[in-house]
Amino acid sequence: MWTLILKYDISRGSKDENSGESALLEFLRSRIPSYNLKNFTMDWTDGRAINALVNSFNSGLGGDHASMDPKNGVDNAKKGIAAAQDKLGVPALIIAEEMAHPRVDKLAMMTYLSQFRNVKQQTQQAPVVDYASLCSAYGPGLVQSVRNQPAEFVAIVPPGTPGKLEVKVLNPANSDVAPTVKETNGVYEVKYTPKEAGFYQVSVTLAGKHVPGSIFQVMILEQESLGGEGKIRVFYSTTSSTQKGRDDVQNLQNLLAAKKIHLRKDFEPWIPVDIMDREDREAVFRKAGTRSLPIVFIDDAYAGDYDNIQSLEEEGKLDQLIKHMETK
Repeated sequence: MWTLILKYDISRGSKDENSGESALLEFLRSRIPSYNLKNFTMDWTDGRAINALVNSFNSGLGGDHASMDPKNGVDNAKKGIAAAQDKLGVPALIIAEEMAHPRVDKLAMMTYLSQFRNVKQQTQQAPVVDYASLCSAYGPGLVQSVRNQPAEFVAIVPPGTPGKLEVKVLNPANSDVAPTVKETNGVYEVKYTPKEAGFYQVSVTLAGKHVPGSIFQVMILEQESLGGEGKIRVFYSTTSSTQKGRDDVQNLQNLLAAKKIHLRKDFEPWIPVDIMDREDREAVFRKAGTRSLPIVFIDDAYAGDYDNIQSLEEEGKLDQLIKHMETK
């Protein structure tokens, strides 16, 4: 059955399934560009995107997706699915509980969403300009940050857009956290410092209406994670400009090889910082507290550069760290 659906409903004459899937995703992205859709599953589970898709055919047909609470995925999805069926004639081929499920079936979603390509743009009503939807906000301070470290993001308001931009930050106890906001030609640089770990809510509004993505749910970590829990990782530079830097890489490689660490399952191949994204590279230096390479992390904790590791070896403490990893 899925083969027939992929061929005749989703692919729509495309040469293969992948191109049909890409064409469908591109169609959806063109309808609601502010959601920056990347898939047919997790991007839809909070129910806001389906309402935005309905509204893209005629503003006001679906729910006010920008102000919907992403935690109410099932309720949001119910409104969108019902509006699509009642106002646009899109058959409800999926139920809200399925759409909002973390493991929503991809093919079921593709089949449902492909029906929107049959909908004609409705122009009976003059569109009401939603100026907030023309704005954008992005940055690590809207996704994840670390306690006691500045959380930063940027909000963009197109030139000539009426309305006042406002930012509100709530900590896990629903208390206000005062942000600092600096505006230059419609670009708002926002910074706040979370004092405790947990989920924060960041609202970005224009004239009282939420910009796309707001309210943002931000995870504040107790400490920064590089994703190296349970692993031994070494970060180095392939373009060291000093002889000591090159010698440290070779000496550390010899030391780890002598201990056969490179044969362990929890050892990751050496990671060159030169080819890492700047943000990821800076996270390594920030967590290590130094820019001296090579850098060794054990269980996502900074163990040291070559000099530190050599000292640990001489003191017999390096073996203790490695054995601790084996017992985890």
